[in-house]
Amino acid sequence: MLLTIDDSATTRTNTTTTTSQTTTTTTTTTTTTSTTTTTTTTTTTTTTTTTITTTTTAVTAAAATAAAATDAAATASTAATTTTSTTTNTITTATAAIAATAATATTAAAAATTRDKSVDSQEFMQYYFFLKPIAICD
Repeated sequence: MLLTIDDSATTRTNTTTTTSQTTTTTTTTTTTTSTTTTTTTTTTTTTTTTTITTTTTAVTAAAATAAAATDAAATASTAATTTTSTTTNTITTATAAIAATAATATTAAAAATTRDKSVDSQEFMQYYFFLKPIAICD
């Protein structure tokens, strides 16, 4: 007995399965921002200059009565000026000289109006050295 196999009717299928793998790569980018702060300091210097003007009136024997009130006001003004300007030696020295002149004028006005012969030595020196050359009506 002979057995015959017919291969023509059988179909064989060879299936190949391919598996594909996909790899995803994630890239992280870090950005650093730097902030610079600039501080500006402004210094303002203010200088104040004060000018003091004092007028001294010369007193003669004829005008002594009228000038006495003016001299008293000038003396008070000079005293106030002396109090407020003691910070600078130059102003203090000038103010003291003005105060001395105003005090001399006030003393002369009093001496011219009263003509008191019993004056102390300071009044005598002020009258003799400062007002004697000025007084015409003596």
